[in-house]
Amino acid sequence: GMADSAKVKNQAARTVTSAVRRAGNRKKENAAATVIQRNARGMQGRKKVETIRVRKEEERKEEEERRERERRERDEKKQREEQQRRELEKEEALRQQAKEMVEDVILAALMEEEERLKALEREHERQSKTDDNSAIETEEGKNTSEEKNR
Repeated sequence: GMADSAKVKNQAARTVTSAVRRAGNRKKENAAATVIQRNARGMQGRKKVETIRVRKEEERKEEEERRERERRERDEKKQREEQQRRELEKEEALRQQAKEMVEDVILAALMEEEERLKALEREHERQSKTDDNSAIETEEGKNTSEEKNR
């Protein structure tokens, strides 16, 4: 009796121990599954955080590129305007130079014409004096002839 009773007790203890062990294993498995799920959720959370970080970084880069592009466009526009201003100044300087050259040519032509007119006037005066002298000589000659004739 006693031995059977001890056997039953041992068997029961083993069964309980086994059951407890199985329950523990299940509990551990459940705990492990929970940890895996949490980790997966954590990974998803980290992925979301990483995705958000990457998206923000891309947005920052795009904004930086947009600003750089705008700055470059402003600089190019300034350069074009500066180039146009220089070309206009150059054209204006050339126009002024051409105007002065025309004025110089006109002035030279006027001075030449004035010189020609002065020369004509001198020639005319010389001619007049010569004519006057001839007239005087002729007059004197007449007077002399008349005196001889008298």
